[in-house]
Amino acid sequence: MDAPDPIGSSSSLAIAHRKLNQRIQTLLDRSSPLITARWSAWIAIVLLYFVRVWLIRGFYIVTYALGIYNLNLVLGFLTP
Repeated sequence: MDAPDPIGSSSSLAIAHRKLNQRIQTLLDRSSPLITARWSAWIAIVLLYFVRVWLIRGFYIVTYALGIYNLNLVLGFLTP
């Protein structure tokens, strides 16, 4: 069940928000079977980020924080 809409269910902003959520959900539903494509895209994004960090010679703290965040997600996924 969806959360109640704080804006009001009849406002145009609420309708636009609902339509945006439906589009995002549709894209997520269509991409679910594409396991290889999703992992390839993720690896490409991570490699591009590391190349950017290496070229700029910075953002090590942000990279460290992102690593901890990803590790936390993996551990949450693996924990029963």
